[in-house]
Amino acid sequence: MAALNWNLMFLLPLHFIEEFLSNGVLYSNEPDVTAETIDQITEKVHLLSKKIPLLSALRQFTPSKVAATCIFRARKEAHLKTLWPVELIRLTNTLPNEI
Repeated sequence: MAALNWNLMFLLPLHFIEEFLSNGVLYSNEPDVTAETIDQITEKVHLLSKKIPLLSALRQFTPSKVAATCIFRARKEAHLKTLWPVELIRLTNTLPNEI
């Protein structure tokens, strides 16, 4: 496709969500992280990601910001003390005030 100058790569929030989850969104230095919390976060992120196509207002944001917001929301619903640790700032390139 390079000869036609086509770009067939179209990243969706789900691509970023899977990337973030595979790199980890919970960290060993967080005191309130348990195996149950890990399962809860993963489940909530996937439930939130299924709602993304239904929310046309999200189209104004980049897919990576939408994905970061899903992670933030899942962490908040899991009642973690630190909602957006420095590791997630580095991973997502998103500050808490940008969510």
